[in-house]
Amino acid sequence: MNEIEISLPPLKSSATAVERSSFTLLRRDGDSVERGEPIAFCTLVVYPRSDFTASVPYFDQIEHYVVILAPGAGRISWNSDISEGGWRDWLAVGSNIRWNDSVPLGRMTVSALDRGPLLPEDRRIILCSGRRMVPTSDVRGSILPGWYERVRAWNPHDISTVLVIATTCQLRPAIMGDYRSFHELLTQSIRPLHVTYLPETLLIPTARTMLEGLSRDEREREQISSIVQSWFGDLRGSDRALSAAHLAFLLATVGGPSPLEEPPVVLQLDGVKRLTGGPCVLLSVDSETADTYQHQTLPFSLSFPKYIYTDCGSDFKRILDEQFYLQKEQAPEDLAQTYRQLSKALAQRGGRLLITNTITLERGSPLFLPGTLHNISKASSHRARVLNDMLYQLEDEGVLSVVDIDTLSASIGVKHIPDGAHGNGVFVRAVQELIARSIAL
Repeated sequence: MNEIEISLPPLKSSATAVERSSFTLLRRDGDSVERGEPIAFCTLVVYPRSDFTASVPYFDQIEHYVVILAPGAGRISWNSDISEGGWRDWLAVGSNIRWNDSVPLGRMTVSALDRGPLLPEDRRIILCSGRRMVPTSDVRGSILPGWYERVRAWNPHDISTVLVIATTCQLRPAIMGDYRSFHELLTQSIRPLHVTYLPETLLIPTARTMLEGLSRDEREREQISSIVQSWFGDLRGSDRALSAAHLAFLLATVGGPSPLEEPPVVLQLDGVKRLTGGPCVLLSVDSETADTYQHQTLPFSLSFPKYIYTDCGSDFKRILDEQFYLQKEQAPEDLAQTYRQLSKALAQRGGRLLITNTITLERGSPLFLPGTLHNISKASSHRARVLNDMLYQLEDEGVLSVVDIDTLSASIGVKHIPDGAHGNGVFVRAVQELIARSIAL
């Protein structure tokens, strides 16, 4: 038998002061755990010191999180005195608990027969944070709770790949993982990784809206922010609080710099760093099926699937109907041109474009669209095949790389995708491996 101590690694940052909460345990004392499994987490608050002069746009998050991963497969034993009690078990702000690598959290007993390879020491924790829309929406009961405009996760040392992901709900479990900690992607990645994920909470990030964000200058952002702010004064419906929340999300999303242009600032074990490498951007062709509303005078558009539009506040819908017009669905050749333009814009910044294709459902599996009881039509299935063919052609041109979800679904069988779109655990793990391989190329 072999014992491994579980503790925080040394933090050598001199530019910031870091406080943490106590640890929330995700596994009980004596539980058996798997290699790389999240076993505990705590919240952090990061205070730049007075002599820290770098601009830190990503330090406006309310909190950061540290997730402890099991270094190997074995049985966990926690120290009984790691809890500070009360609010300090949840909240770092004002806790006066320092990052302390000399305090052991517990131990893991690993059988020599079942030991296998251990996680490298620099992969045994994950740092993550979220740009929360409303501070009081956090219940602090899990990793990354609340309503976020974007969330991030990263390895704590020597990051070499910056990945921005904007996909639909089919891929969310594969991206965020079972614990919302991104640990599967970060531990499977060959190189240390930083992930920014844009959830489809309200807006669907399409290739067109991403391109618009890259093309928008400061003057246009100020114009958009000004008109969105003016809409708050026109809220009259009984559900105006809901419309106000949607407007706040919109203001945060389109009123500031594109996430593809904002170099993330991260806390690393050896200090605070700005990641300057060009982003690898992962989008989904399924996002392009959302309805797109173009503003009548300003250069920005919004994309919603019908089921999200249905749940919007009445005042928000009225604004969409009065000041936007609904665009026709993009023809495949028009979408191809959008991908070419986005790919070129990313290449100029040292980045590249990856697109997940769509499941064609030629194998007899029904697709139930969210919010409906209708199977996918033959016309929609035909369009899916056309779009996939278009993506393969763009890949041959060198415009983008296809993350081939369609071939993956054929290889593992549709029984793992019960409704034709949202897969079970087998499908999720296969997609995680596929994404990890794709970003390593």
